Amino acid sequence: LPRRMTTKLTKKRSSSQQLVSISYPKRFEIVAKVAGAPLHAEIDAANDGKLMMYALYMQAVHGKCDVPRPSMFELAEYAKWKCWNAISDMDKMEAMRRYVKTVEEEKKGIWDEVQEEMNKPSTDSDSSGFGADKPPTDTDKGDEENRSIEATSSKETKPGEGKKRINGNEASSSAEDAEDLKQAEQKEENLKMQSYKTAGVRFPGTSREVGKLLSALQQAEKDPSFLQQQCESTRKILNEMLGAKAALDEAEASLKRGKEIESDLLTHLDVLNPENTNVEVGSNSFNPQTIRYSKQKAEKLLTRGEACLKNLQIQIDMWKTAIREELAACETEDLLGDRGSFAFQALACLVPTKKRITEAHERWAKLNIRFGALCKPSENDSTSGCTIS
Repeated sequence: LPRRMTTKLTKKRSSSQQLVSISYPKRFEIVAKVAGAPLHAEIDAANDGKLMMYALYMQAVHGKCDVPRPSMFELAEYAKWKCWNAISDMDKMEAMRRYVKTVEEEKKGIWDEVQEEMNKPSTDSDSSGFGADKPPTDTDKGDEENRSIEATSSKETKPGEGKKRINGNEASSSAEDAEDLKQAEQKEENLKMQSYKTAGVRFPGTSREVGKLLSALQQAEKDPSFLQQQCESTRKILNEMLGAKAALDEAEASLKRGKEIESDLLTHLDVLNPENTNVEVGSNSFNPQTIRYSKQKAEKLLTRGEACLKNLQIQIDMWKTAIREELAACETEDLLGDRGSFAFQALACLVPTKKRITEAHERWAKLNIRFGALCKPSENDSTSGCTIS
């Protein structure tokens, strides 16, 4: 072989031998630092790869997922939580090994960068390989503050805004400057609204920036008064989104409550079964009034299920229409991506929930029929008879 190639192979072999000699968790720590864990922003990988690296890193460092489940409409956070939660039972050491293997597959040349990192002179702040997890020191805070001052001074200021920082201290703007800034922003908003109306945009005043509408939805959930601060079009869309979430919450509550009532009614039917020999003598279950009360519970359960199904169907039809509208506008500047994304996520929740309600509604209808067969009205409507023989 040529001398250059032989030298290169020798270097790689010695590098590999040095890396193999590093045991866990030190190897994991070095690779995680070079890979930019936990977000791995510098690694050019598909979403699935980044999610897997994130989940394995969190499992290796923190163990079982103890983060509350985010809303399914918070797409990024929910995806990260779901991936981590799926491997919560994995051993920490196993997660470390799989993490290193995954990073090796997703980032070509990772070991060269690891070798460079190992060759750097070690310092106290870098010995652990986890600078991101340490609390910032006073020096770090000072450096960060200076960087913030430089970035602020280099940015172009808005009319009447003035510098916000002078030598690290915030300078208070005068009331006159603040009023000028407010008027300038209002004027800009009015011009934007006018251009939207002239161009015939479907939702005038609503931002087309990706993630803007979904962020507004999260704020509206936390603070209902936030809706009143939005323009009419944005407020309308946010109310529709909140309506979808309310319909899902109501359906889940109905299923939970319905399951409890259904269990009570089935127990009552089991007691009324003539073949049941374990019934206590003098049980109140055979009382006509008790049977009639169970019949009323079954009717209310059925009515509630019908209302849920109707509400869910309205939501499904509305978000299907929203998807068709956004697909039709995808080649124009009129596209509202967040609305389309939400529509797909909403349907992914609404359709399965409707199916569950439908199945439960069929069971509740049978219960209603069975208790109806056990009751017979007497001449006085306030009492009833029982058809059990």
